[in-house]
Amino acid sequence: MEPPTSALSGPSPQRPSHGHTNGNANSGGNDPERFLLLLRHLLDSHDPRVHVDYAEAAHRLGVKEKWLRERIGDLPHRKMGKFVLFSKQDLQTISEMFAVRPATAARTAPTGSPAELRPARSMRRNA
Repeated sequence: MEPPTSALSGPSPQRPSHGHTNGNANSGGNDPERFLLLLRHLLDSHDPRVHVDYAEAAHRLGVKEKWLRERIGDLPHRKMGKFVLFSKQDLQTISEMFAVRPATAARTAPTGSPAELRPARSMRRNA
């Protein structure tokens, strides 16, 4: 019996044949866009909860729960009574808040010959 399919995911992906091929290089399950769509669907449907608590939010962000608690005033979250909860969008926003992007200008090498370059005074030996 074929497993049920949803409109989002389509038919279930093909299992790898462990070295056996049918000669068709683009047989089912090899489409990267379809794979990413299926993966995204699985990740999104993994947890049916709309909101998560400190412990789960910290786990998903890869930080310690204490880190979230110490910065809660500066982070997006939901407050339901005395409970602090985080939505998926809150977690994505927190992640983007701390994204580090490289500077656009390339770093330049120091100018001058090696003879002109001298170590800082604190690094020089007293002669």
